[in-house]
This record gives sequence, structure tokens and C-alpha cells, in this order.
Amino acid sequence: MKIVQPKGGEFMRYQWRVTKYNPDYRDEKGNYQKTNEWTSYSDIGKTVTKEEYETVANAYVNSVISLMNKLEVKHLRVTNLEGESPLKEGQIIYISDLNTVIQAVLRDEYWCKLESNDIFVHFGFDFYMYLGSNDDSSEVLHEIKLSGLYVELYESPYLFPS
Repeated sequence: MKIVQPKGGEFMRYQWRVTKYNPDYRDEKGNYQKTNEWTSYSDIGKTVTKEEYETVANAYVNSVISLMNKLEVKHLRVTNLEGESPLKEGQIIYISDLNTVIQAVLRDEYWCKLESNDIFVHFGFDFYMYLGSNDDSSEVLHEIKLSGLYVELYESPYLFPS
């Protein structure tokens, strides 16, 4: 496994990009080439059914919960909060509240990072999620893949505040 070391003070030995996008459809620069993919909650009824959307969104939530459970992380902290949100910067989010927070971020209601000393969860546009930990978490990554999501070693582009 490649060790990814960010340029600043944050350090997570392992980082992954988790998406619904099959990496076989990326070009040599890593750009996704399949054009008929849905990318947003607003695509429900156009290019995706509500049931299909919810299945994928739930897989993202379950990915984070699985990683937290494996590493015995009880809560994450909200950082870099953007947009109108019921959350507060620095707020602690327990596993029982993760579904609500992650679903809202995936629906573009607001944006934030979720972090602890042991893991991070960063979100990009169009259903890109980045996970980081100091544990290789191979069992969890296998579970994530079985859920239909794709996992690639990849440094989060959201490591530091903008």
C-alpha cells in the first residue's frame, strides 16, 4: 500500500477515494468518461429512481459507520462548515446522527468535513467521498466494495482549509 503524507500537519497513512463511479471509465488523467451517470439528488426522476439513489446514499453512510466501528471511533467533529446548516463548527457528531449529516451533505444542503484523531471523512462534488485512517482497514474496504461502491487509494483534495 502507498503511504500518503499530506504537505502540512495532518497525517493519515491511508487515504481512499470512495465513489459510485467505476474506475474502468477513467481516462489517463483520472477524469470520469461515462456521461450517462447521475450525480446529484436533483437527478431523481430524471436519470435515477428515488430507490436507486437511496441505496447508493445509504452505502456511503454505511461505509463511514463501518470504518468508525472497526477503529472504535465513537464520534466525528464537524470542520470547515459551509452553507446554511443546523450544525455548528466543531460540533461532535455521534454514529447515531451520521445518517442525517451525510445524507444532507450528499444532497448539497451544506458542506463540511468530519474528522477525528483516527479518521477523516471529506466530501467532494458529485458523490465523491474521501476517507483517511492510519489503519489499512482492508476488511472495511472489502465491505464497501461489496456494497457496490468503488475504493481507490487517493489523497483527499480537501485535506487543508481553503
